[in-house]
Amino acid sequence: MERKEKNTDPAIRLLPPIDASYQPVRAITKIPATSSLDEILAHLERDGGVILTDFVSLETMNRINDELEPYVKPIAETDGYDDFIGRKTLVIPGLVGKSDTIANILDNNET
Repeated sequence: MERKEKNTDPAIRLLPPIDASYQPVRAITKIPATSSLDEILAHLERDGGVILTDFVSLETMNRINDELEPYVKPIAETDGYDDFIGRKTLVIPGLVGKSDTIANILDNNET
């Protein structure tokens, strides 16, 4: 992947990095994936997001990692993505087309 030059377009304003001492007002709540739909929706409505724990098994996660390894390695060997997304963020578009396991989870909710 070719590294892009820093943004020189004056129309695009890049925000400064977040200070390490920043503490968010509210953290995203973690709840079990077996929680009721009403509880999940309540967290989404209140916080704008929710983390579902144990959504898939460790075996399933390992299978996903194995399927995505060919796409992760080339990205990890570069200096990251870009100034907007971040240099430590790995971006792998099209996960459903790259992982049969992810496609199966989304299509059939099989974990």
